Amino acid sequence: MERKELFFSLLNKELSKDGFKFVKSKKIFRKKENGNDFFIEYETWPYFFAIKTHYYIFLKEVEKIKKKAWGEIYQRYYTLGDTKQDIEKTDTEKKVIEVAKKEIKFYHSFLKDYFKKNSNYEHIDKTLNEIPGKNLHLSFNEILTSYLAIIVAKLTNNPKIEELFVFYRNVIISLKNEKLFSKTQEEYIDESIVKYDLLVDYLRKMKK
Repeated sequence: MERKELFFSLLNKELSKDGFKFVKSKKIFRKKENGNDFFIEYETWPYFFAIKTHYYIFLKEVEKIKKKAWGEIYQRYYTLGDTKQDIEKTDTEKKVIEVAKKEIKFYHSFLKDYFKKNSNYEHIDKTLNEIPGKNLHLSFNEILTSYLAIIVAKLTNNPKIEELFVFYRNVIISLKNEKLFSKTQEEYIDESIVKYDLLVDYLRKMKK
C-alpha cells in the first residue's frame, strides 16, 4: 500500500465511525448532519511528502439566507472554517502512521467539539457578538465573519442587532480606509459593502 493510501485508509477507519465519508478525488472527509456539511480536507505535497489540514462547515440555514438576500450574485462557499497551521511530513511509512495517529487525536481532542459548537447558532452569536470585533476571523476574514455575525444575531433574536448592523458595516468600511489593498481588493470591499447592505435589508424584513 502506498503512503498516501495508507494515510487515508487509517483516517477513514476512524472517521467513518462518526459518519464521515472519504471523497478520494478531493482528499476530503465529509459528513452531513441536520442539513449541514462538515469537511476535513488534506492538502498534500507532491509525492506525498507532507500534508496540511483544513476544516470547514457549511451551515445550510445561514447560506440559504445569503442566497435569498443576494440572488444571482450569491456564490456557494463554506460558512466558516480554519487551517491547522502545522505542516506534517509524511515522507516515510513510519511518519505516515505517526501523523495519522496525530490527526485522529486532533479530531477527537478538537475538531469534533469545533464542529458541534460552530453549528450551534447561540454559540456562534456569543463568540462573535458578546464582544463585537474580538473574533473577526471565525469565517476566514473580517468581511465573511461580518456577514455571519449579523445572520446569527437574527437567528438568535439578539436584542442588539441594530447596533451590530452598524458595527459590522464599519468593520468592512475600515478595511477600505486602511488603504492596504490593491485596486482589485478595493473593488472587492466595495462589492462587499453592497452585499452587506442587501443582507441587512433582507434580515430586517425576515420573519423568524
